[in-house]
Amino acid sequence: MISMFDDRLVLIAGARYQEIETHSYDYNTGLENSRYSDEEVTPMGGLLFKFNPHVSTYANYIEGLTKGDIAPANVGGSPVSNAGQALAPYVTQQIEAGFKFDFECMGGSIGVFHSEKPLAGLSPSGVYDVLRDQTYQGLEISAFGEPMDGVRVLGGVSFLDTEKFGADQIGSPNAQATVGAEWDLPFLPGVTVDGRVIYTSSQYADNANTQKVPSWVRFDAGVRYTTELSDGNALTLRARLENVADDDYWASAGGYPGYGYLTVGAPRTLSFSASYEF
Repeated sequence: MISMFDDRLVLIAGARYQEIETHSYDYNTGLENSRYSDEEVTPMGGLLFKFNPHVSTYANYIEGLTKGDIAPANVGGSPVSNAGQALAPYVTQQIEAGFKFDFECMGGSIGVFHSEKPLAGLSPSGVYDVLRDQTYQGLEISAFGEPMDGVRVLGGVSFLDTEKFGADQIGSPNAQATVGAEWDLPFLPGVTVDGRVIYTSSQYADNANTQKVPSWVRFDAGVRYTTELSDGNALTLRARLENVADDDYWASAGGYPGYGYLTVGAPRTLSFSASYEF
């Protein structure tokens, strides 16, 4: 790490050594049918520049070695000739840049990112192998603050664009947002109430992008009470109600090549918890 200009500019560079060894076995016999071993020295680097004590900008780049996929039995109903075979490890890349600000009573950040990774699929010959690179890019915005004594707010929104063979990836909503707030009740010392709203945009449930899961909005609420016991330690009691409106919704979609699924959102749920600090 190198600091310059009275620590207003910070440069960081490094590398890491990674080694991955993968063994795969036949579904029926349990015998080993493939193995891969790979090692890489992957770089990482970043910089931070402080315009003033409250505003800064940053950028970073990182690579990483990741275990290869296991070939499934079929893809979209088509049989895979090398089912169960482990694919070779691959290197992923990600670059990110943005701004951060903190004015004590409020703060936040805005950042963009782009990542690439090899994408496996079924070739015309029926072999499951890496066919091309898959890219992700997005924008993330977050903010927090205390507009008045005892009232705190926190929120964030993200926009994601995924590309997979010219179509959106399964289970990748283009937008997600969360806004929450909490209030320390002045007339009930030790009691804090909170609430949050979660939004997830629609997402595709199949590779062909013909089936779509609708967008959804959920509201959660909670209350907590904190008191100091005779031993001087704090005890906090919490109650939380999720999905206050008891709406029915599909929380997410997912899929492994040849297999897709939907996750049902939980119904109205009330939970209690306690914590003790010592």
